Amino acid sequence: MHTFYQRYPSEHRWTKDHPLEQVIRNPSESVRTRRQLESDAEMCMFALTVSRTEPKNIKEAMANSAWIESMQEELHQFDRLDVWELVDRLLCTNVINLKWLWKNKRDEENTVIQNKSRLVAKGYA
Repeated sequence: MHTFYQRYPSEHRWTKDHPLEQVIRNPSESVRTRRQLESDAEMCMFALTVSRTEPKNIKEAMANSAWIESMQEELHQFDRLDVWELVDRLLCTNVINLKWLWKNKRDEENTVIQNKSRLVAKGYA
């Protein structure tokens, strides 16, 4: 029977001579499960695929593979939805210029979750 002044018996055995090759982190820090380590690795891999800075021009965007992938995705959407057709320019016709816009999408914690590129026509008011 356990009384108030007695030490509560430990449910886990502790051995101070645990093999060092099995120690993942600093022993003084809290224990982390394999699932937590897996999600941290996934977050690290995800962080490598997005850019935290928004480019100001096409030269800056083309220097970052995350923005190149985002722009390719935008162009694939145009192709998939069949919203434009590339034709030769006729003489005496005006060409509407295009402009790329880049924006980082963020979550509630202000973490970048997606790089969004949009190709828009330069507008006339």
